[in-house]
Amino acid sequence: MKSTLLDAKNMLVYEDKHWKSFDQLNPKHVDKLMMGKSPSTIMKEENICDGVLHLSGAYVEKHHEEIMGAIHNYEKMALRKDPLNCIENIEQNGPVNVTVYTAKNQLAVHLGKKVASAFKGGELKIHWSKQDKPVEIWWHKD
Repeated sequence: MKSTLLDAKNMLVYEDKHWKSFDQLNPKHVDKLMMGKSPSTIMKEENICDGVLHLSGAYVEKHHEEIMGAIHNYEKMALRKDPLNCIENIEQNGPVNVTVYTAKNQLAVHLGKKVASAFKGGELKIHWSKQDKPVEIWWHKD
């Protein structure tokens, strides 16, 4: 009999060889639940990320709420497809600089492209690491 892991911190369950939202738990597996941690919880606890999005410029300061709202909406869409595809941390580094850390590199790339598209322009740069480092995305608009 296989057990089902529950990550109570993020309300995720590991069932049928993949992580999913707790509300998708098969009722037959409730009695087999064991406490555990999802990869995203471990990454958050150990400050590990696979993607970093840097937002900068006067435009970021002027439109901060709209940009962050768009970023959180894009994350919600990504979470529906894969509950491990999440934002781990957001740092506000002064009024015109925001750094977004993601659990998966493709989410950071997607967020950068969506911001550039939704807020018409700016300069978008994507740097893929040749080593085991996170992808870095820079978006700047004044």
